[in-house]
Amino acid sequence: MSKITLQEFYQIISDNMNHNQSSIEVEFRVENSLIFQSCWLGRISDSKWKSNIFWFGLAEDGSKAYKYSSFEEFLNSKVFEGKSIIEIWESIDFISIDGCDVYEYFSFV
Repeated sequence: MSKITLQEFYQIISDNMNHNQSSIEVEFRVENSLIFQSCWLGRISDSKWKSNIFWFGLAEDGSKAYKYSSFEEFLNSKVFEGKSIIEIWESIDFISIDGCDVYEYFSFV
């Protein structure tokens, strides 16, 4: 498992937007949580509407899927049992970014 800073996370999201990549997917888990062990988050570009959609997928059955039209709304949404991703940042273990090991991903960007 890997840790990244909030600044590195912002870099991942913004670099992908700046390079016109249509999407990014990040797999992660929350330490010491039985609920959030296989989670996803990401961004997808909607070229038709010329906007970005930021999202969480927090349950395999799709019951905890959330979409946001702004990065700030995404970061501050309290979807982790009443807490935002910013509030639990130190407890997040990043598993992969676009299917790559986290450290490998940073060697490509």
